[in-house]
Amino acid sequence: MANMAKASAGYVIASSLAKVFFGPDFNVLTDFDFNDQKRLDAWWAATDRVGFGAPYSADLQGLQKSGGKVILWNGVSDPCCIDTEMKGYYRDAAKSVGGVNRLDGFAKMYFLPGTAHCGGGTGPEDGPDQLLDAMINWVEKGQTPGPVVAHRGDRTRKLFADPKTGTVSGVLVPPAAGAARDFLLCPFPQVAKFNQAMAGTDGAVNDAANWSCQTPST
Repeated sequence: MANMAKASAGYVIASSLAKVFFGPDFNVLTDFDFNDQKRLDAWWAATDRVGFGAPYSADLQGLQKSGGKVILWNGVSDPCCIDTEMKGYYRDAAKSVGGVNRLDGFAKMYFLPGTAHCGGGTGPEDGPDQLLDAMINWVEKGQTPGPVVAHRGDRTRKLFADPKTGTVSGVLVPPAAGAARDFLLCPFPQVAKFNQAMAGTDGAVNDAANWSCQTPST
């Protein structure tokens, strides 16, 4: 954590992985030769060995058969993990279980507007809290998740935050920027649409009641 404030995140991640793969004394800046195919092959072999850094399997048949539930989410403004890759994962997962309708029975996916990596940005500050609450209600009460309201500013409701760090994800991220408002989060492929009848009304866009989840026509 001390190094995070001293170097780029890319270096910290690469250096940490290299030390796991090749030993604690390995210096990724001076010891890794990108022109050496054997070194490149060793890197990818190490990702397979430790099970990190390679694409995750989208085969959710095991989860489906076990009766489990899952909620996937991604920040639309995440500079690390682009939301289009999550959509690709969702499509592959649907194929693994026999189609979108079957996947929808035990898996939901949400995209958080303005949210960066694990939080921050200009999106909702309590998105993970509200989605976890929806997950609990799905598992414990049988309430299938639908539209979920998240918040920013003094409307924020952090239900599961660590009392020491104030974070939900376990990653230290800055609070969301912007005035207090609601965000209507819709289960994919639905998207939030503003009620145009409220256009021009002061502050109307900030209230979830003036939004609805709709399936895009295209």
